[in-house]
Amino acid sequence: MIVGFSRHGTGGGRGPVNYLTANRNPDRTARIPPPAVLRGNPELTRMLIDSLAFKHKYTSGVLSFAPGEHITEAMEARIMDGFEQVAFAGLERDQYSILWVRHTHAGHHELHFLAPRVELATGKSLNIAPPGRATRELYDTYRSLINAEYALADPEDPARSRAVSLPDHLAKLQAHAQRQGKALKEDKREIITAFIQREIDAGRISDRAGVETYLQGQGFTLTRSGKDYITILEPGTGERLRLKGSIYSREPWNQTQAQRYGTPDPVRAAELATKLEQLAAVRAAYHYQRYGQPEHEVSLPDLQSHELHAATTRRRLHRQQMQQAAMAIEQGMEFQ
Repeated sequence: MIVGFSRHGTGGGRGPVNYLTANRNPDRTARIPPPAVLRGNPELTRMLIDSLAFKHKYTSGVLSFAPGEHITEAMEARIMDGFEQVAFAGLERDQYSILWVRHTHAGHHELHFLAPRVELATGKSLNIAPPGRATRELYDTYRSLINAEYALADPEDPARSRAVSLPDHLAKLQAHAQRQGKALKEDKREIITAFIQREIDAGRISDRAGVETYLQGQGFTLTRSGKDYITILEPGTGERLRLKGSIYSREPWNQTQAQRYGTPDPVRAAELATKLEQLAAVRAAYHYQRYGQPEHEVSLPDLQSHELHAATTRRRLHRQQMQQAAMAIEQGMEFQ
């Protein structure tokens, strides 16, 4: 899983809400299956964003999972809860608003979020992703904790690191070989196979079809294939290369060939949880200072709890407005 934040955040709420919930992409192609709202109310989110006088009115982003990773509803709930406890550390649930929408039409699981940039008790701006190293460390730690818990692909895994793309790597090798007057074909095959093996080790390729898809995604043209080989046309040079071996076989792979990166790692997860607790406490302290103490003390274990609820009720600046918005929706009226 990776955590990504959008650079957008100004303007009204209709655009971001429509992007998350529409059944069609911006190019008008259908989203199949369509988006699914998991938490929040799209119309209320739009109205709240539109009600803000700030220049920056919302923060949006996505939690994206690798193709082939199966994310259950229970995992979704755990992951969304964890994100909210990090982003809104120290705040009660009725102090913030967030919309969650699931996308799976692109061939992998995505959890999109949209948060109006306002703390509801004071009406002050609330930025869950301020620029700087502290924010990156906070969300990177949260990301790695979730990945360690569920054995999800992690960008910090050495098997996922890639200094250059495969075609770029081959181009540099080609230039070096020309300077040295050496033949390249065998070296190229080894490099291509090494890149594919890296994808296999990271869990993103598990069969021959995945190998073919990866090669095509890298710009290669598949010209011929057999039981245990693939012939490709290299982009740029037009050279034909035959790739042969067990990972190019049509036969089902054994477990060693398709070994997935990582297994649930409770030891690493515990270490990351401790680090995340400390980082979240810093964010909570900032929220306390800016927005005031909650009416009940929030302990650090509460920050990791998945059932953090408001223990008391108090007046909120936008409560009346939100109630009016809900009534307007029920009556089919435009809310001002």
